[in-house]
Amino acid sequence: MEVGDSSAAKPTYQGEFNKGVDLFDKEFQAYQKSTFDAQKREYSKSMHDALDVIGDSAKGMANTKLQEMKAKLEKDLDEYIKNPTEINRQHVDEDLNTLKN
Repeated sequence: MEVGDSSAAKPTYQGEFNKGVDLFDKEFQAYQKSTFDAQKREYSKSMHDALDVIGDSAKGMANTKLQEMKAKLEKDLDEYIKNPTEINRQHVDEDLNTLKN
């Protein structure tokens, strides 16, 4: 290893974006299965934290399309949390699948 080689330690915006999407997905799946309000609040907080990572990474990549997709996911998530219907869950899943691709 070279002394000046720090490329392995530098996260990429794309890598951080993917981690944020994966974390959001994991927390959303757990949120849906949870029956405890306190636990749901923690999952919700984690999902919003993941959305921050997604948004910051999209800004770092200067990708306005990804920023718009993140905003739609956030809106649909908030709607699902307020009103957890099947159609609202599907909207979140569709947004998430779009971000994954």
